[in-house]
Amino acid sequence: MRVPTVFDQLPEEIREALTRRGIREPTPAQAGAIPLILSGKNVLLVAPTGYGKTEAAVLPLLARLKAQPAGEGVKLLYVTPLRALNRDLEDRIRWMASSVGLSVAVRHGDTTQSERRRQSLHPPDVLVTTPETLQVLLVGRRLRSHMRSVAAVVIDEVHELVDDKRGVQLAVALERLKELVGHPLQRVALSATVGDPRLVGRAFFGGEPFEVVDVSATKEMELRVLLPEPSEEDVKLASETGADPAVVARIRTITEVASSASSTLLFTNTRSAAEALGHRLAKWFPKLAVSVHHSSLSRDVRVEAERALKSGELDTLVSTSSLELGIDVGHVDLVIQYMSPRQATRLVQRVGRSGHRVGEVSRGVVVTSDADEFLESLVICRRAKGGELEVPRIPPKPLDVALHQTVGLLLEYRRIPTVSALSILRRVHAYAELSRDELVETLRYVYSSWNRPLWISEDGEFLALPHRRENSYRYYFENLSTIPDERRYPVVEESSGLLIGYLDEAFVLDDLYPGVKFVFKGSVWVFRRIEAGRVLVVRAEDPTGAIPSWVGEDLPVPFDVAVEVGRLRRIAEEEIKSEGVEGAVRTILRGYPFADAEDVRRALQPIWEHVRLGVPVGTDRRVVIEGFSNYVVIHSCAGTLVNRTLSRLLGQVMVEEVGLGVLTNSDPYRIILKPASVEAVERALHSLLGRDLRSLLLRILPRTGRFGVRVLQVAKRMGLISKAASLRELSLKKIVEAYEGTPVYREAISESLTRDYDLEGAERLMSSMETGEVQIATVVRDSPSPLAWLGLRRSQFFLEILPPESLERILLQAAKARILGTDLVVVCPFCWSWWTSVKVKTLLDTRMTLTCPSCGSKALAAFSGRWASRAVQAVEEARKRGRPAVSDSELADRAFRLATLTEKFGSLALVAAAARDVDPEDLRALLTRHREADDEFFRELTRLESESIRRRYL
Repeated sequence: MRVPTVFDQLPEEIREALTRRGIREPTPAQAGAIPLILSGKNVLLVAPTGYGKTEAAVLPLLARLKAQPAGEGVKLLYVTPLRALNRDLEDRIRWMASSVGLSVAVRHGDTTQSERRRQSLHPPDVLVTTPETLQVLLVGRRLRSHMRSVAAVVIDEVHELVDDKRGVQLAVALERLKELVGHPLQRVALSATVGDPRLVGRAFFGGEPFEVVDVSATKEMELRVLLPEPSEEDVKLASETGADPAVVARIRTITEVASSASSTLLFTNTRSAAEALGHRLAKWFPKLAVSVHHSSLSRDVRVEAERALKSGELDTLVSTSSLELGIDVGHVDLVIQYMSPRQATRLVQRVGRSGHRVGEVSRGVVVTSDADEFLESLVICRRAKGGELEVPRIPPKPLDVALHQTVGLLLEYRRIPTVSALSILRRVHAYAELSRDELVETLRYVYSSWNRPLWISEDGEFLALPHRRENSYRYYFENLSTIPDERRYPVVEESSGLLIGYLDEAFVLDDLYPGVKFVFKGSVWVFRRIEAGRVLVVRAEDPTGAIPSWVGEDLPVPFDVAVEVGRLRRIAEEEIKSEGVEGAVRTILRGYPFADAEDVRRALQPIWEHVRLGVPVGTDRRVVIEGFSNYVVIHSCAGTLVNRTLSRLLGQVMVEEVGLGVLTNSDPYRIILKPASVEAVERALHSLLGRDLRSLLLRILPRTGRFGVRVLQVAKRMGLISKAASLRELSLKKIVEAYEGTPVYREAISESLTRDYDLEGAERLMSSMETGEVQIATVVRDSPSPLAWLGLRRSQFFLEILPPESLERILLQAAKARILGTDLVVVCPFCWSWWTSVKVKTLLDTRMTLTCPSCGSKALAAFSGRWASRAVQAVEEARKRGRPAVSDSELADRAFRLATLTEKFGSLALVAAAARDVDPEDLRALLTRHREADDEFFRELTRLESESIRRRYL
């Protein structure tokens, strides 16, 4: 006998359509949500990927629409944050709507003009759109009138919107839509697993009652954490490629894990990591079919990667957060997270992409790089399995969004009382505490600006469009997106043309000047100049005095996660003292059964070393101030934002009370200061106890580049600085000074305190120190402790604290790896009719002797870097002329001189020619002294490089 389901409550046409699609049983999400939505309630549905959330929302809403009288206009609005609407979502909504005879259209930034016109003349019943396009629809002449008939709204992927200004902007737009239709809208919000679902609901339901259907706990996850150790094969491949053996071990582990699945999603935390992983996997392990997917790639490239994984052409797709959303990539067996996911919410959402059908197990593997990351990932796995997810931080009453939405209201109504705008804003959770004075002051400030997108009466009671309405339209449409435009500069090694990475525009233009040294990608570089949009640099021999580079960063590690890592450290320290390492391993695995005993044992090695050396460990109940040389490391398990906050505060106190300016660096588990002493830092830390940390931090913020970027972004969103303005023409310092005391400045402070710092967490930690709940221990050593080393290796101070012989060895190996990996262009300077390309390492490994196939000469010249392209061009020109002559006399002279070296010294001369811009006579002297490519040969070759660069620039 058939058991009744919630599908029986749907109209016959929908039930038949479900049967045709092979859908016979409702998922838990559909069973919980459909009855509530059919009854007209507002619903927040929280469920993992693959649980049919879209059907759970749309089907009952279509049933309600079918029961209403037919009429013109849009009846159901489906809003999705996906910037490129995926075809799968559109097709699913179309078949559902067609089952009840309703039409569907999609409207977003890429919609063609002809399609837009068609929608204006013949509006669809169901409109699928984005938050930004909704802003356009509300002020459009024809479509606005069609929107008056909207009865219900579905907001998809709300977890992607809830904690940023994009979500606040959408929430206000929904209130504006409610004003337009003249009655409450039925709202259904769809979310992946989140912390505090009721807070998420309050963010989007405008103060109206709602129900939460949360079926996320029904999804089973199988999680593992790995800490790869280099094998002999890894060391061998590392020596061949010039890579770090630990990196090779991690990538080899990824291939081994991925080989156990038919299709794998490999998530990274940054675009640069995705590109590097994709390149290395394809190059080192070519049997693995791999591609890359991230938001900076073109839409066509992303769609092709999605199709290839879905069709089985790819084994593994490397991605950033671009594939966290509900893009259909077919069945995924396994998710690998490269490096710590940093937050439990991110892990749940990413791992949920595997085994995404109801009843299937989601499998996830985290591949970590060191003990910190390993313990952090164990904690995150436990929290993910236990449903202890991070609570979103909703931006508090953002003034830039309030301004934009007020101008939007004026474009709708031309003139409104200020109290009406305030009333609409206050219905949104983020603006519940927005005062009239705050709104009026913001509007007055912008009214007094050159742009003037609105008019406000002298008493502040009324608002209207200004006489020049084009300013209002221009401001509104240029700021539809709250996502800041952040330009990034490619960093290029000047001589070789090698791309090193990318830096944020704010750092490049505010902190770099010719000759300054900065740390980037694990090396120290000297800034030369900006040319053709590229930052040109040369490698620095002496790292002393280098400043840290900074770029837009990854998710912060939350306070609660870092504290639990501290708890793990404390348990391990206590167990090692009483039961030994094996006892600690067993205890850890009982509470965190996500790893092998060997990996746990290796991760606990630094703590065992601390116990052996008698050095206290930083834990959840102990802050350790460790000093060595002129450095101090504060071991504080407090998370990214708390430690950043404390590092700023301590740096300021050291200046004020000790008279000592210090450089600071922080990560989730420590703060590093230099130059400093344990005594001075301890005094500074104690002086913060009981102090007003907020006022102190507000004094510090204006002097930070991070805050300057916030001010610039807010000013752009308020239309006070052109969106197209580049920092090339601006100064962050002058921008901060210009807006001090204005609504722009106050909003930048609010944004900084929400996104860049955690003042509340810092105050909580300081209070725990004051009460003795968290103890302060001090230790002075001759060298860094193992846990200090973990942080120092990731900081800008790493190269400075190495012993001279270690530093020399690292720099030599890096230079050697670079030279061995250089691609040489070899030409014959006698006939100029032939060239070839060969890698230096290939020359050495095969001991090949090259001969010109045209004239038989062995006197060949090798070029790299900027010379290589000139040499190829010269050969091509000579071929066209049909005679051995080149117009580039400088190149011809260098080619002849290098060729004489090859004739006398053989292939080793070609290797030496890989050095950048070294005079051939200097190479002759080197080759006379060295007949083998040993370490001494490379040491002297890199010295010649440095001298050549120094002569060229100084």
